[in-house]
Amino acid sequence: MYLPDPSKALAHLYRVTRPGGICFITTWHRTETRTIGEHVLRRLRGRHDAVDRPMHFWKREMEDPGYLISEMEKVGFRDCRAEQRLVYATYPCSSRGIDLAMELAPVLLSKYIDFKDEEERERYKELWREEFKQRETKEGLRIKMWANIVCGTKQ
Repeated sequence: MYLPDPSKALAHLYRVTRPGGICFITTWHRTETRTIGEHVLRRLRGRHDAVDRPMHFWKREMEDPGYLISEMEKVGFRDCRAEQRLVYATYPCSSRGIDLAMELAPVLLSKYIDFKDEEERERYKELWREEFKQRETKEGLRIKMWANIVCGTKQ
């Protein structure tokens, strides 16, 4: 889903899959970090409407199992099917887990935000940390991630 040319990648996967072999691909269908990011921006800017920019790091169609199946079929895979599964990104207990999480989605999303000043940038980080703290469990910080698992058979 992060590839510049997913069709080319699927064609390569088809080429290297042996006849009768099954190829699996996985993309995110939805991530809780997107929801958190939108919530953080609304709180940061004091607005309840849509955020300034869409938060997409890959082509939107890569989230659609039907699209993924059709792309696999285009390159020759047959008996294609998809499943969506809830999984969790889990970070260790303690502040170290939140520190690790703070290095991922908040940093990536911040590249798409025009901060007014350094104070707003710091507030952004604080809001993310608050959101992460609300999701801590005794097992650690857990972030919901819905995965598309798509497979097809090479004839």
